[in-house]
Amino acid sequence: AVAAGAFGPGLSARRTRRPRARGRGPSAVDVRGRASAGSAPRTRSTALNLLGIHPSGDQAAEEETGFSVAPPLDLPELSEAERQQLRSGDIVRRQERRGNAGWGHFVVEVDVPSARAMRWLSSFEDYDQMIPVVRHSTVDSCFKTTDNITQSRCHYRVSRFHLGISAVHRAEPADGLVRFDLDPAAGGMVLKEASGFWRVEPLTCTRCRVWLRVGLKACCLIPSFLADYAAERALRRATDWVKPWMEEKWQQEQRHIQLKVEEADLGRMRQMPFLAVA
Repeated sequence: AVAAGAFGPGLSARRTRRPRARGRGPSAVDVRGRASAGSAPRTRSTALNLLGIHPSGDQAAEEETGFSVAPPLDLPELSEAERQQLRSGDIVRRQERRGNAGWGHFVVEVDVPSARAMRWLSSFEDYDQMIPVVRHSTVDSCFKTTDNITQSRCHYRVSRFHLGISAVHRAEPADGLVRFDLDPAAGGMVLKEASGFWRVEPLTCTRCRVWLRVGLKACCLIPSFLADYAAERALRRATDWVKPWMEEKWQQEQRHIQLKVEEADLGRMRQMPFLAVA
């Protein structure tokens, strides 16, 4: 019964003799192996039910419609141990994998004002100067809306193999949010889907928390062991730079400002007239 039903509703496993076609009309068309009119299309969920396996509602919906890898914008709750880890200057990472899709998030606290961190994360043309894995970055188009939201289309060359990736960015300074998605107009051989965001969470006037949440779906031809290795390595290399680079950049800017102030003070002193000594 299972073997017969595996062909789907309206199909039979028995072979029947096909009458010889005598004309070119519709009656002469061979319809063997085609579902009968009005029958529902066969899906993997149907086959599982025939084998006595009944997926949950969420699983069935994924089988029918697929699922998106885009992570939710809500930030996950941190445990007290993770908060202590962040306060001590360490990084918190989590990863999850399901089939050829995976999700991960990263968070670290940096001694930098949130506005500066947001500005750097929105400087897509400078990613090759910030993120070591990005070898070349190009902004193909960019425009700003009336509510100060910037939308950009960029192309990157990543890793030592200079793999090309096209992405669509959306920077929302008011929310401390920088979204990114794989450009649907540029197909990829390795990634089928990629989506995520940077989130800057202010803590004090000179300290903030930087989050990265990302979801990826790899091509089904990529072996699982290679996908696991690439995902773990990619998340680490894409985030290890954040704390050292941002804090060093902020210190450089502070030293530069201090130097300018000292030069201005020296200039004013040189312009002051000498006072006559009685």
